[in-house]
Amino acid sequence: MPSNSDKSDKAAKKPATKVAKSPKAPTAAKAPVVPVLRPVDAADLQRVVEGRHHDPHSILGPHPHTGAVTIRTLRPWASSVVVVARTPDGDLRVPLEHEHGGIFAGLVAVTTCLTTASRWPTAASPP
Repeated sequence: MPSNSDKSDKAAKKPATKVAKSPKAPTAAKAPVVPVLRPVDAADLQRVVEGRHHDPHSILGPHPHTGAVTIRTLRPWASSVVVVARTPDGDLRVPLEHEHGGIFAGLVAVTTCLTTASRWPTAASPP
């Protein structure tokens, strides 16, 4: 049976291998945040339309989400809706898309909720 001193002699006789340091991997750039509508369950949208939602303002109005502001409004008789967001650089006019049962939704490319107004033409008024 080899003694501990034999093992250390063998280790001393082995040539030292130099381990090359691998270059640091470049840090991945963070992917830009793509603004998307704040998600809302279809059942909640339906409850808002029917007037049965316990907190409709948690869905309607401006809500910051992913680097923009999601705006939803209930305009059941509107053919289209445009939000006018007042910013320090001037007014932004953002057309909203019909989402569900008279609820229109869209994104305003600002990071904070600002004063908004909406316009919606009906059959009796011009756009």
